[in-house]
Amino acid sequence: MKFPPKSGSTLRKTWNRFVFASLLALLLPAVSAYAESDHQHQKGDLRQAALNGPTIEIDPTFLYYQNRSEESIADEMVQNGFKAVHYFVVNESNVNVKLIEAFHKRGIAVWALVLGNGSYSVVGYPADWPEWQMQLLTPVNDGFYRFSPFSDKYVAWKKKSLATLVTKYPFDGIEVAEPYFPEWDGIKRGVYGDVGPLAQEAFKKEYGLGMPNFTNPNDPNYYETNRELYEKWIEFRVNAVNRFVEPAY
Repeated sequence: MKFPPKSGSTLRKTWNRFVFASLLALLLPAVSAYAESDHQHQKGDLRQAALNGPTIEIDPTFLYYQNRSEESIADEMVQNGFKAVHYFVVNESNVNVKLIEAFHKRGIAVWALVLGNGSYSVVGYPADWPEWQMQLLTPVNDGFYRFSPFSDKYVAWKKKSLATLVTKYPFDGIEVAEPYFPEWDGIKRGVYGDVGPLAQEAFKKEYGLGMPNFTNPNDPNYYETNRELYEKWIEFRVNAVNRFVEPAY
């Protein structure tokens, strides 16, 4: 991807803000229904374990973890020396609380790991979820539903679902993975987004301008020709990610 001359410093500033906001979101202790007064010492130990020592990401929906007891999965992690598990929550409405408790009984902390830019499952989602989707330069049908941070309904639903997730289940922390726009070398490969109506409307509202053109080099607003417009577009996208991951106090 080619950037305008001044976009490097702009990206560094916004990227630093993004990293700072992401770390804050990552390290904020989750609100846990599991926490009772006689578990305070254990909770402290678990939170320390979550930040120190070897960890592993698991997806309990994988075939490898099927037809097994929660205890056997937790024992496997203990035997391999893991102090914390990043539990990949494929769908916020489908969480195995017995597995979390089995990890806790063995002194293993459990992070809830959720995706920020989409989902592999829309089971139980509101009926209007198709309206949340981002649009790519080239349509992709790979089983992953990509949602736009310019969808107010998606952002509101996501934040509410995460609040419910850490209140309902005894996670020790929560992290939002991949809250970015698609995708590396996306303009060339066609998997670049969001370029749909949601993004176009938001850009028009913020800058009073139309979105850059990414497909026609003869267009005066082609992203490599109109570099001033493209720099605004870059800033616009980075700010959208920052707003999405910024902790709310």
